[in-house]
Amino acid sequence: MNTYDYKIGKLNGILKAFEWVNSKTDHGYDFTIEILAGNDDLKNLATSHLKHWYPNATVDSKPIENWRDEFSKILQEWLFEYVLIDKNSSYSCDKLQEIDSSFTLFDSTSREYFINNFCNDLEVIEVISVNIETDEWYEAYWHDFAFKGKNGAMFIHLGVSD
Repeated sequence: MNTYDYKIGKLNGILKAFEWVNSKTDHGYDFTIEILAGNDDLKNLATSHLKHWYPNATVDSKPIENWRDEFSKILQEWLFEYVLIDKNSSYSCDKLQEIDSSFTLFDSTSREYFINNFCNDLEVIEVISVNIETDEWYEAYWHDFAFKGKNGAMFIHLGVSD
């Protein structure tokens, strides 16, 4: 196994762990990372990937210039959905409670450190945000991204169903 495959596998395992934790908040999450095969430009790779699964879908994309800030913000929203930030929030019923500082990633500094390491493992050259419109599947809300890195391209999906 090469180093690139190992890193993608490691990141996919991390996403699956957060999918499981966040599913404890009474929603079903789907976090995936997949390698995009081929040497085409990133937009075509992402479109081909989605059209393979959803042939009737409309797919569009846009480049993300300041990808680290935007992707980091979105990862914060998705991966740490389980965190109850405002104890007076009306949405507190679907959050996990921190007990005795038992889980490091309830701490915002630890979350930022984690996100930075996640982004560093991607070794990114280019990022696009991908939008799909289809009636072939359902999720309540999602974000899709395609990344081109030093060693290849990948597709990251972050979604939730209720």
